Amino acid sequence: MFVVMATKKIPQIIVPIEDINWKSITLLQHYITRFGNIKPRKYTGNNVSYQKAVRKAIIRAREL
Repeated sequence: MFVVMATKKIPQIIVPIEDINWKSITLLQHYITRFGNIKPRKYTGNNVSYQKAVRKAIIRAREL
């Protein structure tokens, strides 16, 4: 018997992919845990292209 754990998804913030960059700190904070890890796509509910853009922006923001 398998038990399925329900994950709580946060509401998706609808912003065009072109507007996601390393300067939009308030947007990127929704996709980072309190420990600084990037939240997985399964939890955030983003599609693949949106999640890749968010990931790239977070990594660039960390470097700067």
